[in-house]
Amino acid sequence: MGLQNIKYIVPAVRNPRAKVNTSVFQRTAPKLAYAKANQRWWIQIECDSDIDLYIFEKALSGSEIRFVELEENFYVEDPRIPDQAEMGKAHDLAETCIAQLNGATRILCPHFNQVRIESIVELLPNGTGRGIVSYSVRVHGRSTLPAIEAFLTGKSAPIASILPSLKANKDVQEALYYLGAEGNVWSNLYKASEVVEEHVGGGKAVVEKGLCSRSAWERFRRTANHQEAIGRFSRHARSQAKPPPDPMTDSEARLFLDALVKRWIDSVTAPNAAPDFST
Repeated sequence: MGLQNIKYIVPAVRNPRAKVNTSVFQRTAPKLAYAKANQRWWIQIECDSDIDLYIFEKALSGSEIRFVELEENFYVEDPRIPDQAEMGKAHDLAETCIAQLNGATRILCPHFNQVRIESIVELLPNGTGRGIVSYSVRVHGRSTLPAIEAFLTGKSAPIASILPSLKANKDVQEALYYLGAEGNVWSNLYKASEVVEEHVGGGKAVVEKGLCSRSAWERFRRTANHQEAIGRFSRHARSQAKPPPDPMTDSEARLFLDALVKRWIDSVTAPNAAPDFST
């Protein structure tokens, strides 16, 4: 395709749900213009198909956890989220509750996929509610601005130094994928470190080749592995090893793996070059 002038792009449909084309699955829930609420917080849920919606509704039916429909939107009212919880805490509890309910429904009906959180809804005394989408927001501190300025005012197309390896080397492709993918950041970072480790010949070689210090390598690995260091996102749920005395934060881990992978790619691109520890 040659160069063209594009004037408008039709936006994608958000959250399409596959409809059931069989009479086997029918919901009998009445269509009401209101819904009764017992709590302050609801969880708005979405899924990929009506069948998963029906399975989830069936799993919850008759329990203390309510499945609620209002104006063709679907909600969960879970008493494990107390009214006094503030929004951040309510969101954390909602993530836990939905993950556990997905797991419970899957073992009850193995064909169930999952539901996902669309938003947290705060219900107000006047009979209305407001949906709150809670995202983890990462902002730039003032200490990072000089380095960002240097990058923005530097040479053009800096990715050109990486592209040859990215296009030709499957290990580089995989490591960069894990650095940039969404999901459990600790799992992804650890997988990126495993790609580098395997490529250079083991953890000892990572250190010997000057890609990082032994203490930083071990600190990252121990942090990522231990539940007492990072909680539910650790690689092990019941590690019997001692947790690290100074666990990395997720920001420190990102910076560590970014620098490690950059030095490794530089070494792949120019095998005889000395490692650059300025990044």
